[in-house]
Amino acid sequence: MADPGGNPANCPTGTGTTAGSIGDGEDSPERTALFEALLQAEINGGAEAVYQELDQRGGRLDPQLPDAAKTFLQQDHILGNKEIEAAVVGLIENIAICLQDYPRGRREQNVAIAILLYGLVLEARPPERLPDKWAQTQNNLGSAYLYLPTGDRAAHLQQAIKCYENALTVRKPDTAPLDWAMTQNNLGLAYLYLPTGDRAAHLQQAIKCYNKALTVWKPDTAPLEWATTQNNLGNAYKNLPTGDRAAHLQQAIKCYENALTVRKPDTAPLDWAMTQNNLGSAYSDLPTGDRAAHLQQAIKCYNNALTVWKPDTAPLQWATTQNNLGSAYSDLPTGDRAAHLQQAINCYNNALTVWKPDTAPLQWATTQNNLGNAYLYLPTGDRAANLQQAIKCYENALTVWKPDTAPLQWATTQNNLGLAYSDLPTGDRAAHLQRAIKCYEDALTVRKPDTAPLQWATTQNNLGNAYSDLPTGDRAANLQQAIKCYEDALTVRKPDTAPLDWATTQNNLGNAYLYLPTGDRAAHLQQAINCYEDALTVRKPDTAPLDWATTQNNLGNAYLYLPTGDRAANLQQAIQCYENALTVWKPDTAPLDCLTTARNWANLEFNQGHWQQALNQYQTAIAAIEQSRRGALSESRRQQIIQESIYVYENAIQAAINLDDIPTALEIVERVRAKRLVDLMATADLYADGNIPPRCRSGYNNSIASMTKLPKNARNFKTTPGKRNPTDSKPANSAPPPPSPLTLPKSNAKNKTSSTKLVALMKWSPNCDKFNPPNSRTFNPYSRKKPPSSVSTPPATTPIFSSCDPESPNPIVSPAKDRD
Repeated sequence: MADPGGNPANCPTGTGTTAGSIGDGEDSPERTALFEALLQAEINGGAEAVYQELDQRGGRLDPQLPDAAKTFLQQDHILGNKEIEAAVVGLIENIAICLQDYPRGRREQNVAIAILLYGLVLEARPPERLPDKWAQTQNNLGSAYLYLPTGDRAAHLQQAIKCYENALTVRKPDTAPLDWAMTQNNLGLAYLYLPTGDRAAHLQQAIKCYNKALTVWKPDTAPLEWATTQNNLGNAYKNLPTGDRAAHLQQAIKCYENALTVRKPDTAPLDWAMTQNNLGSAYSDLPTGDRAAHLQQAIKCYNNALTVWKPDTAPLQWATTQNNLGSAYSDLPTGDRAAHLQQAINCYNNALTVWKPDTAPLQWATTQNNLGNAYLYLPTGDRAANLQQAIKCYENALTVWKPDTAPLQWATTQNNLGLAYSDLPTGDRAAHLQRAIKCYEDALTVRKPDTAPLQWATTQNNLGNAYSDLPTGDRAANLQQAIKCYEDALTVRKPDTAPLDWATTQNNLGNAYLYLPTGDRAAHLQQAINCYEDALTVRKPDTAPLDWATTQNNLGNAYLYLPTGDRAANLQQAIQCYENALTVWKPDTAPLDCLTTARNWANLEFNQGHWQQALNQYQTAIAAIEQSRRGALSESRRQQIIQESIYVYENAIQAAINLDDIPTALEIVERVRAKRLVDLMATADLYADGNIPPRCRSGYNNSIASMTKLPKNARNFKTTPGKRNPTDSKPANSAPPPPSPLTLPKSNAKNKTSSTKLVALMKWSPNCDKFNPPNSRTFNPYSRKKPPSSVSTPPATTPIFSSCDPESPNPIVSPAKDRD
């Protein structure tokens, strides 16, 4: 805190590593000519004329321009005339304001030069002689530090706070209320952005500053300033990490809507666009109510902003809104998930055409993080390649975000990098999960339950997922550790204040209990069922269909394994859950999830001897497998998909044989064989020069279209489907635990002979060279594959930095009182 009426030495004048220093060397004629040209432009036409002069020079500035200004001030005819000196000093401050706001050229250099010019002005305006002018320049210098885009962000903001507090030693609410309110607003901005220390305390301080400003600025007497501070107050409430998150965001929405009663697209288009962007961010983050509706509202707000902000006229703001629009599409829970994420990727890449690591490193890092999130969740294409791309994006962000200078962002990206390693399907699974655990633990060195409780809970949830998936070490100990992490997260995530996050962690806690191998198995499964049912009180098919389907699938697994109670009723309940999930997960829109649930349901029916129902679900699973293969980008990935799912084809054939439905069995065999041939046609493997003839490419597309119709056209005689009635077979006393293999029901000799012939046919494909006849092998239809868990991450449920609007809450730069 500066001493009241402190002296100019208390506030840096730009010397040091940030902006360089003003030397005493001789100026070059070019530098002197540039300064005099800017001085003349300021005299003749103010900021517009200064910008025109800079544009004529290609936006290029000499970093030593402040030396020319100092030399100019030291001329005898100026030093000898206090009136002329005061006028020149005022013009220099006006030039500094112009450089600070200049939208072209190298922003970091422009602001650094402005800081040096403000320092020069402060030397000429000591507080004891010109306190009002000194306070004005302190305010402006604080605003320059506020937006200095390079260097130590925390140090710059601490410097801005010091400058604003210096100004407030002179500006008082009773003697200079308008100027006092202006600096209170700007001080609030500095606390809003401060990345180090107690985040909640900083934001509470910002809110306090904004409310002070609003005691002076009223909508009827100072509407523009009132609207600006309402906008900024909304930003503070939007980012507040403690307390009732939904209430804070509702308060933010109210503030933005207040601002929009003044900010109109026809009278204040830039400010209107800014607040539309921020309103979109608040709706994006809102944790209660209809999530899809909120995000659609956010998308509308962002698109409103983009009607004003264009890449050629407002590139920074356009890039900000493109980033935020990408985040809204990334989080949208309804509709075509892959299409939404592709739209998000397009938006992020748009933003990155403006934001570069050397000119806008903080924004570039933010968008790299968010682009990583989109690739993290992209359900189509090569999953391993998508995740490797996500890892690359996160590592890019970490070249800018460091734990000592941007700890909150660094922790967020460490959390997300952990997610990518957790999901990576290729390579050493245990090593990837250990790397993920390290990332989460790094994030938790910054995210604390008392200072960043929501983020701390997110990472605890994700750390629980990593321990739950860890394939090495003591399985029971890993799951107990996971349970502890989830329960820690639930000390923060509550159904009334963070319902979506609470439901996510309840789902994941259910997964941990589902697979806990020690202790009372029935009690663990009952606990899992309780967790899933809790999650379903929030996850609804109309508002969160993907999450609802996830938990329905997992709940089905719990009932499938439950060893106590009415076994037939438990299996019926499992079937109902799987059927529910498949109303959302379709082979064409969510092939991997559809495959998981259809396979679970089919395995259940197969083990019960309900051949027709098993065949139906295996055919759904096969459709999902083939959709996944169509989305695969490499031949190796296509082979991997069929190898991982070969038993689905085997069991479907066996079910068809047991139904005496030989045409369907043959059809499935032919699908596998034809699919392999079509895959070869679609690659360069059959052509020496690597070029696929257009005729073959066309044949490939026709083959794909015809194969999708095979199930409808292949049957040429009527079959008698098996009856689906769980009471036809004696209920088992207990369901087998996930790791225990089950022996398939035996089929008759006739079917065995048919099966053997079909197997011989399938061996045409190199993918099937290890295929065993269904009746001679054992398999586990309940193979221990973790149910897909809805992972809570910044882009999915708590978008912490996806709503990045560093340019939105604009500091109000105090106009120089002596501008001509």
